[in-house]
Amino acid sequence: MLLSWVASKRIYQPIVRLVNVIKDYKPTQESQGDDLAFIEQEWRHLSQESRVLESKLDKAYPALRSAFLLQLVQGHFYSLSETELRGRMESFDWQTESQWFVLLLVKISGFAKEDGRFLENEEQLATFAAANIAQEIVNTQTPNAEIMNFQDMTVGILLSYPMDRTKQQAKDELYLLANDLAQTISSLLKMQTTVCMGRLTANVQDLPQLLVFLRSSIRYRDLKADHQVLDLEEMLPSTNDDVHYPFALEKELMQAIRMGQSEQSLSLIESFVHELVRQSSKEKILQEGAMQVLGSMLHTMLESGFNPHHFFEGYNLYEQLNQLREPEQMVRFFQAKVISPYIEGLNEYQDIHMKRLVERVTDRIQERFMNSDISLEECADAFNTTTYALSKAFKQINGVNFIDYLITLRMDKAKKLLVESDLKVNEIAEQIGYQPSYFIRLFRKYENMTPGQYRDRMK
Repeated sequence: MLLSWVASKRIYQPIVRLVNVIKDYKPTQESQGDDLAFIEQEWRHLSQESRVLESKLDKAYPALRSAFLLQLVQGHFYSLSETELRGRMESFDWQTESQWFVLLLVKISGFAKEDGRFLENEEQLATFAAANIAQEIVNTQTPNAEIMNFQDMTVGILLSYPMDRTKQQAKDELYLLANDLAQTISSLLKMQTTVCMGRLTANVQDLPQLLVFLRSSIRYRDLKADHQVLDLEEMLPSTNDDVHYPFALEKELMQAIRMGQSEQSLSLIESFVHELVRQSSKEKILQEGAMQVLGSMLHTMLESGFNPHHFFEGYNLYEQLNQLREPEQMVRFFQAKVISPYIEGLNEYQDIHMKRLVERVTDRIQERFMNSDISLEECADAFNTTTYALSKAFKQINGVNFIDYLITLRMDKAKKLLVESDLKVNEIAEQIGYQPSYFIRLFRKYENMTPGQYRDRMK
């Protein structure tokens, strides 16, 4: 009997541990005596939850993939390397090894036609219909494809072809697909349809630039044709060889300027000019590239809400830049005459703005510190800012963080009421916005005594 009892305990120990693990995972769960039945019940429950989560993930997966690829072709991932971009595409089941990548841009127009199926205020509905038709056609011809609805009467299609085919073979297949798209969409929607074909590339990083070229090229469509296919390489046969402009560096530079990042902006303009020289040593190309990036800088400043003439009043920046011929001179010009004055002015404006904001928040706290609903989040919402920005500015300007400042005001008011009134401690706590037990604990922490002891000592 003793051996049987010991053996049963040993055998039962794993079951006990498993039950305890489940109870720790779900503290409110209690077994009803039969531990095996309890484990079975929980196993079924967890299996059902797993299936539900898997089903939700399966439903969300296409949207996640579509959102990533849409941001990719629009250039939002310019900071990622080619390897990182390919890794992300592969995580969405997109084959990237030994592949040609290509973009198609479909544009629909012709709302004014009498026999059209859509009215002029139904642009989004028409674009949605075109995207659905394109999805049906593409799915029957290639596995690696993604339809992107740009919501502006254009639909993008990202495709890839194995490199075991020649470029010409892939191009022939692509033309047949583009022609099929143009004819089918035009026939079904009764609208003019133009499909512009991009060039094949082996680099994912080239896709945003290709989209820019496609949007520019599709404007050369024939206004009289019901459907047509335009080939970017035929329209711009030497595009890839003649463009000597570091678009990716320009995007990084504009982002750094927009964020007011001084050191990064100064470093990026130097890299930008050196890259212009590396790509083409011709003075004309360097001069044109420098003029282009100056225009982009001024445009970025305007987008950020600042008039460039406020920072460069009395200076004709284009005229000064036009007189420079050496790359080093251009770098110094951009750093000293454009970037530094703007970022200094931006920081000064932000300092003044944040100082005024903190002053208004401080006044609000002093007026409402006895209300229990006053908080950092409430003040941030009231003045249309973020809690992080407000907390950082408050500490920088007042020398104390928001919570400590609020507690100090409440403790000072509580001490005054303890000495000058006969209110009970609980009443004082509620009057300054605290629960009585929390107030007593907080008071002891800051004054090293209870409120009652403080009242006795001061009286």
